[in-house]
Amino acid sequence: MIKDKVQRKYYKKHKKEINKKKKEYTKKYPHILRKARLKREYNLTLEEYDKMYNEQHGRCAICSQPETKIYFRTGLVQRLCVDHNHKTNIVRKLLCDKCNRLLSLADENVDLLYEVINYLNEYK
Repeated sequence: MIKDKVQRKYYKKHKKEINKKKKEYTKKYPHILRKARLKREYNLTLEEYDKMYNEQHGRCAICSQPETKIYFRTGLVQRLCVDHNHKTNIVRKLLCDKCNRLLSLADENVDLLYEVINYLNEYK
């Protein structure tokens, strides 16, 4: 507990400096961070991600568009998101940020998504 308090106090005091270093590290070593995140969150290797990306021709599995969102830390176009089942953690496909957020906001509720479709069809 004491260590946590000390760390929080240090972080508050040096927040700008720490965040600047994080940003620099992110720009300098994005591949290392990306590789670790894919493995930690999805148990996926870079090679497996790249294979999925190539099979989808660099396009979203839902809207078939390439990613256009700019990642704020690097200023580069964001990579496609790894879509997975939140209950089983099984990786499905790669999605653009918009489609990934759509599924997330709908809590992956198929009935709700049908209602959204019906609503939009009603007001075509």
